[in-house]
Amino acid sequence: MGKLDFRIDNVGYVKVMRDKDFAVPYRSGKEKYSVILPISGSMSYHFPESRETVLLYPGDIMYIPKKHPYIATYLQDGTVMNLFNFDTDTGMISEGFEYPKKRTLPELARRICTELESNSENMLFLASRIYEAICALEKREVQIPKKYKRILPAIEEIKTRFEDNRKISYYAELCDMSESNFRKLFTEYVGKSPIEYRNCLRISRARSMIDSGEYTALEAAYLCGFNNMSVFYEAMRCGARQSKM
Repeated sequence: MGKLDFRIDNVGYVKVMRDKDFAVPYRSGKEKYSVILPISGSMSYHFPESRETVLLYPGDIMYIPKKHPYIATYLQDGTVMNLFNFDTDTGMISEGFEYPKKRTLPELARRICTELESNSENMLFLASRIYEAICALEKREVQIPKKYKRILPAIEEIKTRFEDNRKISYYAELCDMSESNFRKLFTEYVGKSPIEYRNCLRISRARSMIDSGEYTALEAAYLCGFNNMSVFYEAMRCGARQSKM
């Protein structure tokens, strides 16, 4: 991957709502780059050149390069999506962005969609969110064995909302698994139990907050999800021991 050294220009934004079976063919593609974030419903994007069809749901983010042919079809009544159009003075965003890219990033997509409600006229805000989405799409997907892909929704949820004190059953339901099978598969892949993994993320963030000098240990613990300081200090000690091993 190349560096993200492009500059976004000529930004446009629109919220689109269509009913089932409404189709829009772009036989020569668009004259601008696009970033698409569904809000509700679902959509199908067919790319004739690669003969690939991609389905989009809320939580997904998709990038389509300009002049790349496709057919967009709305699959449910009342489907709503956010659509960014933009250009760049470099002629190409980055190496590897010659083709469409899709990632499922529920927390990022949800936040951007929510913030758009009150900032849709602010061009600086729109450009910043395009950069954010493109940078998220730029990240390489980690190749993992097929059997472990079932736990990815839980890993993503814990990473993005580690401060939430969810029960293990909640994460198991996200993966459509029994709690016992989820615990076993998660620990087997990650090397830690779900709670240990979540605590590692919390401790890492808490340490950064404390080291910044802007937060006390009590404030950092609370903001990172620890409601009991004894548990917080014990997790800190465990983390310190593990880092020395």
